[in-house]
Amino acid sequence: MSGYGRMIRALEGALVGTGQNGDMFKVLKSEAKLLSAEIARQVGPASVAGGEKSVARSVGQFFSAGPERIFPGRNQPDRSVVWLYATPKFLVGVRREDFLPNPGLEFMERVLRAGQRASPKGRGKAVERLGPVRNRNQTAVIINRTLVSRERVAALAEKLFERVGRAKASWALAASRLGLGGISSWISRHFGAVQSEGVAVFRFRVSSPADVGIEFGSRAPGVNRNPVLVAKIESAIRNRRAKLAEKVRRVLSGYAYDWNTAGVVKPNRGEQEIRRLEANEAAWRSL
Repeated sequence: MSGYGRMIRALEGALVGTGQNGDMFKVLKSEAKLLSAEIARQVGPASVAGGEKSVARSVGQFFSAGPERIFPGRNQPDRSVVWLYATPKFLVGVRREDFLPNPGLEFMERVLRAGQRASPKGRGKAVERLGPVRNRNQTAVIINRTLVSRERVAALAEKLFERVGRAKASWALAASRLGLGGISSWISRHFGAVQSEGVAVFRFRVSSPADVGIEFGSRAPGVNRNPVLVAKIESAIRNRRAKLAEKVRRVLSGYAYDWNTAGVVKPNRGEQEIRRLEANEAAWRSL
């Protein structure tokens, strides 16, 4: 029994220690780093170019650049449609509530975010046919977008380009704080902002040596409502869960080997196993 008690004390010292120096906390840090990195990889665009392309597509799902001049003859205030111009085949208009030639960028962004919450796939077809125009060989069509000037569309896209990478950064911040290097600059440039604005969550929790934890997460738009994002986050958690179990098993197996061969529990066994297992995981380095 004295040998058993000595083994238990040695094991507790190696696993728990004073809390943050125990091997289980080292395992926790390792897995929190790799999980946050994996989620960051799966959410948002794979590259800054892809992010800018996605922004342009999103803007085009809700806004359209209007013509330089509109057709004033049918622009009566009591009509529900603002008629813009006519061609030999089409009479083109836009709903009056969608005719906003020169809105502010903040207003446009609110319209975009509200539209994305209501309909993540956009407003549908860009043009809707109303039918033939009486006494004319024309078809009346409606632009199914908020119509603004070309300058406003370009300015909104440019403003949103600057935010490309924020969603990734809100997750990758934890990985960076836990020692992950090599994070692309188009992601890491947002670390200061996502932390100061509370978009990224990262903190240690220590209640007792045996009760320590790491909390990390994101308050980026859509992170808990967009079904695609939710599915990707859940997939990353499932993927890391099996690897966490394997990492703990390897650490405990190392303790068993040390005890059975030398009658000791080496406190650095867990750290050695973690370094070896992390070295075998090349996927997280591509962030």
